Amino acid sequence: MCPLYTDYAAIIYSELWTMKTYKRLNKYFPNTSFVLIIFINDTLEAFSILIKNGDFEIKKLEFVKDIQSLDRIECNGYLVIPSDIFLKGIEAIKLGISQNKVIMKNEESLEILSKIIGDT
Repeated sequence: MCPLYTDYAAIIYSELWTMKTYKRLNKYFPNTSFVLIIFINDTLEAFSILIKNGDFEIKKLEFVKDIQSLDRIECNGYLVIPSDIFLKGIEAIKLGISQNKVIMKNEESLEILSKIIGDT
């Protein structure tokens, strides 16, 4: 795990690093250039995930404090998720979307996150 990341960004970093190490990043994201933002709204942790050319980059977004901030960031999609739902996986996130507890921009965001956390 990278010491630059903590909490939820560290979870995603670990998954992506493992995928890259075992050559699965290119397999799951061939010819992909996608920027996904995850905003854990009850902890105010936000980070972007760039997946491009078989590599990835995660950036903490310290300035994001509310959902309106997300609309000013150039990205392909985002998910605004409470921490308890995020930790339960994709099925809980899908349920959260249907119950309006999770906000999503671009349905592909859920597919990307699902591939990252291996919960397809």
